Order: sequence, then structure tokens, then C-alpha cells
Amino acid sequence: MKRIDELLALMTNAGASDLHLKAERPPILRVDGLLRVTSEPVVSVRDLESIQGDMLTPAQRDRLAREHELDASYQPASVPDRFRLNCFIRMGMPGMVMRRVPRQVPSLEELGFKATLKTLAHSEHGLVLLTGPTGSGKSTTLAAMLRELNETEPLHVVTIEDPIEFVQDDRQCVINQREVGIDTESFTEALRRALRQDPDVILVGEMRDAETIRIATMAAETGHLVLSTLHTNDAKQSVDRIINAFPPEEQLQMRLKLSVTLRGIVCQSLVPRQDGKGRVCIQEILVCTPYVQELIKKGDLSKIDDAIRDAPAVIGMQSKNDSLYTAWAAGDIRDTDALAFSNRPTDLELRIRTARFEQERAAAAPPPPPPESSPSPSPATAPEPAVPPEPVLPPPAPEKPAGSSARWPFRRK
Repeated sequence: MKRIDELLALMTNAGASDLHLKAERPPILRVDGLLRVTSEPVVSVRDLESIQGDMLTPAQRDRLAREHELDASYQPASVPDRFRLNCFIRMGMPGMVMRRVPRQVPSLEELGFKATLKTLAHSEHGLVLLTGPTGSGKSTTLAAMLRELNETEPLHVVTIEDPIEFVQDDRQCVINQREVGIDTESFTEALRRALRQDPDVILVGEMRDAETIRIATMAAETGHLVLSTLHTNDAKQSVDRIINAFPPEEQLQMRLKLSVTLRGIVCQSLVPRQDGKGRVCIQEILVCTPYVQELIKKGDLSKIDDAIRDAPAVIGMQSKNDSLYTAWAAGDIRDTDALAFSNRPTDLELRIRTARFEQERAAAAPPPPPPESSPSPSPATAPEPAVPPEPVLPPPAPEKPAGSSARWPFRRK
């Protein structure tokens, strides 16, 4: 069995996002969203126990033995990337999944995101949420937003992560990254203590429960910028998830708090490219305008999708269907994938059909006739000057008969 560092190097060279190690099976890589079984030797139970023993600290091994699952991070000496790992027990045997985290933090421009994300990152205070399913790139987008702040503003940033993925070096900002299980016991306790650490920005890896949400919104209310994530599929569902995390008697108060503190929600998904080489990031962007604040206060969340769709372009909102249609029109994704990821597939299908009809009608139309060319004057002879037409004089007015008192011309009876 090869050493784990060699397997991680194989993963990096293949451009894989994840490595799956399962007892009695060869290592499995996820490349461009698809699982691929490697030709490496089968991994035994003893191999997995040895790998976990090499990668985990004694305290982490004790926690895994006690809780039968563990989140951690690993930095090999021979590979520049970091790795987020999850250890678990299945049918009495160990298992592991590792995700590759590039050492270099990408910028928002390199990721090709809209300028709205930069605007949200520079919010003075409030709550900004990155949402989407597992593996949709939320951590990468959050890291890019932190890089934007780190390069432009002198701020104190405290991050609470489980585990730490992207490592941020101090530039303009002072950044303290804390890992749950190593540097702190829980998100809730670390977030409560962070308020006494003179932070300007607090990044919470995930808002998992009502108490974490409560403290995060309180921090946003008291003048801090709070960045966090949720596992939801669109902006409307994100607001609903936060409110419904509380008992019914507290939901009205939570709606009022959220309407005041929320600055924006970016919900993203990764859709396979049409050529099979990589994936396209699709984003729905909600900016909390006064109208959206009123919808949240009243609990009228069903109108949030329409508010995003009908918002003026200058505000920077973007519906998921707009993002999917743009990627489809550019030839980046298939129409079937666009419809599968849409939260309003009927509307998107009508839009795609209309675009195709217009393309087919334009292709079937006969080409326009060439314009008629008028003979140009000979350069040897100058054109004769145009003669203006003679003016047409009005007819002379009829004379009025002498001694007549009747009006002229008189009316004949």
C-alpha cells in the first residue's frame, strides 16, 4: 500500500476534488463531479487504520474512537495543497473521504463572479450568507471574499471553521483562524468569545443550530460583518431555514432581526460543462433592498423569487434562471442540466424554446437583397450645379365690383 502522501499527490495530479478510501476497494477519485475508480491496490482495514494513525493527532484519534466520526484537516509535506478529511465508521470498518483545498486562494475576478459579491464583501456590517448543496464551492467563494478584504482594508478578521480549509496570510488584515475541536470546543462558544476579541469581520463556517444563528445575528446587529454558510438551494429557502430554526413564539422577532441585519444571499451550484471538462458555477444573488426587507418582516417569502427577477440591473441581483440561461446561451451547459438545476424549470424551458425558435427563424429567413449601386460621376467632369425651380406665384385676387355692398365672393342662391 502506498503512503497517503503519494495517494494525495496522485489526487492532485489528476485534478480530483475528492479521494474516497473504503475498506476492500481501491482508492476512488472524484474528477469533474464524477467518481473514477483508480488502478491502485485494494485498501485493507489495516491500511486505513495505519493511514488514520499517521494523519491524526492522539486527541483526534481518541475523539474518533469515542464518537465514531471526525472532521479534520491535513497538510502533507510533499504536496502544496491542504486537505479536509472526514473519518467515519461503516459496518464496523473505518472509512475516509478527503477533499483537496488549493493552497492559493483565488480572487473574485479569477472566479469570474459578478461585482455584487465584491460589494457584499465590503459591507460595513450585517449578515452575508453563502448557500448551496455540499460540494458547490461555498468555502472557495468565502475564501475569495476574505481575500478581497485582506487586499484592500485594514481589518481584524476572526474565522471559526470545522475544519480550517483555506489558510489566509495577513496582508492588509489581521486574520485569526480557529478550528473547532482543536482551537475551540464549538461554533457557539467560539462565536460568543469572538465578540470580545475586537473583530471587524467574523466568518462562521456554518450556521448549524438556532443558538449559532442567534449569536451571529446579534453580532451583525452590533456593527460587525458576519459571513457564513447554509445548506439550502435558493435565497427564499435560506431565509425560511433561518426563521424556522426557532420556535413559533420567536419567529416574529427573528424575522424583524433578519430584515435589519441581512445584506445579501449568494446561492450557488456547480453544473457540469457541456464538453465534460469541469463545471460551471451558477449563482442566484439576493440583495436586501427595502422591498425585500418588507417581505421578510411580513413573512411573505413567496415573493422573493419575483423580487430577484424583477429588480433593476443596477442593484446587482441575479435569478438562478438568468444565470442558467446565460450559461446555456454561451454553450457552456446542456439544456437538460440547466432545467435540472433550475428552481423554476417551466419558465426556463419556455425561455430556451423561444430562443431556439428565434434562432431557427433567423436561419430560415432569405438573405436581404444587396443594395442598388448608383453610377458614380466621372472624375474628369465636374457635376453640373442643380438649377433651382422657379417660384410659383399665387393667382391674382379677384377685384370687388364698384358700388357693391355685398360680400365678395357672394353666395349664389
